[in-house]
Amino acid sequence: MKRSKTKVIILLVLIAVTALTQYKCLLLDFNLFWDKIYIFENPFLNPISLQLIGKAFTTVIEADYSPIPQISYSLDYTFWNYNAFGYRFTNYLIFLINTALVFFLLERLMDQAGYRFCQRIYVAGLTALFFGVHPLKVEVVAWGTAREHLIYASFYLLILLLYVNWRRYHSRGYYLLAVLCAVGMGLSKANSVSLPLVLVLLDYFSLSRFKKKNWKNMVVDKIPFIVIAGLTLAKAYQIRCQIQILHPVGITSLFRNVVEFPAVLTFYIYKTIFPLHLAPIYPLELTGDTRLIIFSCVTIASLLVFSIVKRNKYPAIVAGILLFIVILLPQGGLLRSGATILADRYVQLANLPLFFGFAYVIVTVFQLPLFRWPVALLTAGWIVFLIWRTLDYTPLWDKAIGLSRHAYDQYPQAKIIRLFMLRTYNNVAVNQIKEGEIDRALEYVQQA
Repeated sequence: MKRSKTKVIILLVLIAVTALTQYKCLLLDFNLFWDKIYIFENPFLNPISLQLIGKAFTTVIEADYSPIPQISYSLDYTFWNYNAFGYRFTNYLIFLINTALVFFLLERLMDQAGYRFCQRIYVAGLTALFFGVHPLKVEVVAWGTAREHLIYASFYLLILLLYVNWRRYHSRGYYLLAVLCAVGMGLSKANSVSLPLVLVLLDYFSLSRFKKKNWKNMVVDKIPFIVIAGLTLAKAYQIRCQIQILHPVGITSLFRNVVEFPAVLTFYIYKTIFPLHLAPIYPLELTGDTRLIIFSCVTIASLLVFSIVKRNKYPAIVAGILLFIVILLPQGGLLRSGATILADRYVQLANLPLFFGFAYVIVTVFQLPLFRWPVALLTAGWIVFLIWRTLDYTPLWDKAIGLSRHAYDQYPQAKIIRLFMLRTYNNVAVNQIKEGEIDRALEYVQQA
């Protein structure tokens, strides 16, 4: 009873702090440019109906096949029409649910791996807190168009939690629900290819299935998830071929992508620790610097060697390193189509292992009397810094020109961001013409 009460208190504090940190997103209006396709031009912003639900499963929007997020937009419209608060509130609510799922998942995983109650409850709570208040999460909460990323993350976390419960209680119902959630994830966003590998890593480091040498069962368990991931990937490939945005990947470009991938990992690690100069998009050229590539390759290679050598002594840290790399693989630019960019939304789940690693080290070192107060002060300072950055960054997300200009001010030489600036000014000019403000429209065109 005492343990349950402690868990509830930590969860309530966690949700309260996250809710207060992210509340500014509820005050935002739509963004005339960044919400243009998924809000203002979305054919599913109509009252919900069976016909509309059926249409969602046969329609592609902006090279994305995502019927479940489109149905959620229709539900928003049914209740809120074009009131931006309703759309923001849905994102806000889903994110709070995801934060709670992070807490439950990590607590259950560490319980299954044999950690003491106090250690696992504080590590899980601290990890979920980092997840909930970090400014890299602002984009998915404050941007109406990022709904698919939130729903995808919900399904992903639910799958992992159900899978762990299945391994613990041996109830087939948990497994079947996990497979069903995998289908839902595939219908939310074409990015489920990392899931089977993540489940293998959970088997190895937390669920101890490798030690029991039941290799056959372990592989068979993953077949439904592999099939779903394969079908999702095939559908995404088909769509991109049809609209001709999939560029052929030659040996030279593939080699370049592989070499630059460690720099992508380093970029996101840096942004996780020091969330400064945030923007809705980051140019991929940031990862093309030769010195950064060399440093990143050496760093990632060292981490991988550490993972192999210390896999038995520090399983939690090793699992975190490998999970970060595996989850980021689909968004890391190994196979690029169209104008590939870096963005905060791509690490919504990928930096979760980093948060876990930070929390694990903090809780472990805090137990040493000599380091208790320094660790507590540093941790509290970092959390306050994260909350401040989140509160400061959120208000930009309903300003069409302001948000694009913010990205341009950070990276003025990037071609992709200059293109976005041009499109933003032109889009705002078109809206001014529709409102009869011809002179203002001409000003925006001139600025473009």
